[in-house]
Amino acid sequence: MKLFMGLKVKRVLVFSTLSILTAMVCAYYWRIHSMPYYLSIVGQSSTDSIAQVFYDTGKGDSEADSATTPLSPSNTFEELVFPLPTEIIRNLRFDPLLSAGSFEIQRATIRGRKKIRGEDEILHEFDLNSFNPINEVNLSRSQLGNLIAHAPEGSLDPIIEISLNSPLDHSEFQDF
Repeated sequence: MKLFMGLKVKRVLVFSTLSILTAMVCAYYWRIHSMPYYLSIVGQSSTDSIAQVFYDTGKGDSEADSATTPLSPSNTFEELVFPLPTEIIRNLRFDPLLSAGSFEIQRATIRGRKKIRGEDEILHEFDLNSFNPINEVNLSRSQLGNLIAHAPEGSLDPIIEISLNSPLDHSEFQDF
């Protein structure tokens, strides 16, 4: 009888330990894959348009792997927010406008997770020199050091590549 009770206790302990470990792994996985983060671009547009960000998670650029936001002409800088997936991002492409016009970029960051003084924390700040003109866009600097993307008349698809030194893996952004 004692042997039977000893086996029962061992089974309960093993089952409990496996259950706790499984719960910990699931909680960690859920936490890592449920933390929202996003690309924030602070800028101003000279025209009504739509800005779009493509994020390559290994499948190339596609509409399914992109986020858009409407633009209105403005003399003030506004934050554009582009949600990013929780997958590893190999490349970022920014289409500042759909046609001719200009878009001035003051700052570009990856933000998310915790709030610091009411704002989402900055996980990565891009050097504006890492923005490369790819198609139908010219880049220059304003007197304040902001990046100006100018799409000339007749432009239909201005494209800027945001160079990444290494893939963006949001699970490596530390917050523990």
